[in-house]
Amino acid sequence: MFLSVKRIPHPIPPADRPDPKAAQGLQEGLGGQFGEMRTMMQYFFQNMNFRGDAKSYQDLLRSMATEEMGHVEQITNTINVLLEGASKNSNQPNELPLSIALDSPNIHHFLVAGQSARPVDAAGNPWSASYVYDSGNLVLNMIYNLMLEATGRLQKCRLYQMSNNKAFRSTVSYLIVRDLVHEKVFAKALETLGVNWGKALPVPRFDTTGMPEVKDLERRNLHNQMWTFSNKGESSLLDKIFKGDSPFDDGGVLEVIEGFPEGVDIPNLPDAPQEFASGLDSELKRLSQQLQTLSNKDNIIGSSSKNNSYTSNITGTGSNTTVLSETNSSSNTYSNINWDDVIKKEARGLGDANLGEVQEVRDDYIIAQKGVVHKDKFYLPKNLVERFDGHNLWFKITDDEADDYKGEQ
Repeated sequence: MFLSVKRIPHPIPPADRPDPKAAQGLQEGLGGQFGEMRTMMQYFFQNMNFRGDAKSYQDLLRSMATEEMGHVEQITNTINVLLEGASKNSNQPNELPLSIALDSPNIHHFLVAGQSARPVDAAGNPWSASYVYDSGNLVLNMIYNLMLEATGRLQKCRLYQMSNNKAFRSTVSYLIVRDLVHEKVFAKALETLGVNWGKALPVPRFDTTGMPEVKDLERRNLHNQMWTFSNKGESSLLDKIFKGDSPFDDGGVLEVIEGFPEGVDIPNLPDAPQEFASGLDSELKRLSQQLQTLSNKDNIIGSSSKNNSYTSNITGTGSNTTVLSETNSSSNTYSNINWDDVIKKEARGLGDANLGEVQEVRDDYIIAQKGVVHKDKFYLPKNLVERFDGHNLWFKITDDEADDYKGEQ
């Protein structure tokens, strides 16, 4: 089984501009023959189909497959960020808000997917299960996996040279570094099976010294670290293989870290009425928000009563949160706000609704208190924040809607 963490492994900064062409190029890294969907499924099946008493190699494959799931999330969300804003909603009957689709390299991003990623390569070919290699032979699988990672890294180095969009470069650089780690994992596995690198087989080399984003990640030793992706306390024998000096001549000592990377918030995609997505009218949206609020208000208040304080029900590294389903908010909306500045400032809603005074700022929501004698507390998701003008923190919510986020003291 797998535990789901509502995070992605690496930050995706706001895109410099909507960029359907860069999004299309990145589709190769997602659904191509050497993309993240293929590595995820290949290691997953090799793990499930593993035969014999060699647990350390099976643990290796399980850790790799689990990390690749996160890479699929990473690259898919990056494609979505690059597509966001490419079309604009319009109420003018003679305007064509989706005309950009006819000039886009992949019309399916707009026509089929509602302006988001598809499980295809850069040419639009669907991902194929025939890409997955699993011979059942440990040595053959390890050799093939090393080739897969090396080719995937080669393609990402080429992608790096195709666009300087910050969102694109951030993810591609991260995957270049992680692919190098995965090459080392399989190289170390083959070392334990008798391979002497430099004598038996040459190592593919790709010069990344001219890629500053890659070098920055390597300075943090990210090219020598591997997580177990195991549940807390669960044993893993990955460190029996991935240890000692790097098998390549790039220096550094290999490091196994229990658990998983801390990660960052997943970007939140707003409604796109021009795409009829999410397609919720006012009544359906009200019902959806009502369901979310009833469930999650109980979690917030239940947690606060247990701890005698108002805290979110957060587990693990602070990434699995049950505080309002709207908390997977985009950092684009409020990334320029210094949250220390909003404490003790007025919280205001649509129509100048009085939501009280800001008391606390948590990871995913804000606590505001209204009243002196009879006090109401509001637990307002951060993704409802519209702006901070220095005096008032403005929310995209009416006075009536705010009642859905009210808790009793």
